Amino acid sequence: VILSIFAAAILGGLTSFTGTILGAYIVSLSENTGMLLLNFYTGLDFSFKPAIAFLIIVLVLLLRPQGLSGITLRRLRLER
Repeated sequence: VILSIFAAAILGGLTSFTGTILGAYIVSLSENTGMLLLNFYTGLDFSFKPAIAFLIIVLVLLLRPQGLSGITLRRLRLER
């Protein structure tokens, strides 16, 4: 559970409350959908659910360290 919360905070951006809520929806949806697909196609057990949250953390830190909040900040700077 803690890993999912941390993944949502990292994905949404640590300085953005609304980004964290959006990150929580994305993490929850990806965990549930990902596990259903993995179980259907490979027969993996649902105990691998934290691996999806860990993968989200790794990908966000590699590709966009500021999270989703960095997208809105960059747009605001470009509009000025």
